[in-house]
Amino acid sequence: MRRFGRRLAEAGIGVVYGGASTGLMGVLADSALAHGGEVIGVIPRDLVAHEVPHTGLTGFVHFQRQRLSICLSSSECPASP
Repeated sequence: MRRFGRRLAEAGIGVVYGGASTGLMGVLADSALAHGGEVIGVIPRDLVAHEVPHTGLTGFVHFQRQRLSICLSSSECPASP
């Protein structure tokens, strides 16, 4: 995941994900950020108290509709389950 995060950042491809600081996506986010990438977290306000939000992200959105809009506005939107 670290290599993938670095490659996304180097290619200028931003990351949009759930916004947690833990798990594999947290590792990917850390790597992308460390290499100058843009990383946006999507976490509903109701879940902020139950999750461990990443504090170093480029941005946060709190509504799924915003996430979809971000993904659709980009020609590259790699997806992972």
